Amino acid sequence: MLLLLRSLAAVVYRSAVLKALQRGTLAPADLHPVLAGLAGPPGNPGLCPVAAPAGLGWLARLTGRWAYRRVLFSALFVVWLGFVMHIYVGYFFVGTNFSVS
Repeated sequence: MLLLLRSLAAVVYRSAVLKALQRGTLAPADLHPVLAGLAGPPGNPGLCPVAAPAGLGWLARLTGRWAYRRVLFSALFVVWLGFVMHIYVGYFFVGTNFSVS
């Protein structure tokens, strides 16, 4: 479960970094050197060029991405909730005294 949680967090992080690079909110120089090396060559300022969507394709991509993110965030929340409930239930059973004399 921990590996699944880390994998989902990595997907969310990767998506956020790529979106920030594409929108220009984040400069490639601001990235960690390892991430900057993975993102592309240093002389290429237009990292991950994206064709401008138009018409019905734009709407399909927008809804597809949003649905994907909602499912991803929901799954991440359920996994996190599972870890938290595991801890609370574990402490409940340790704290209660089930011995009958």
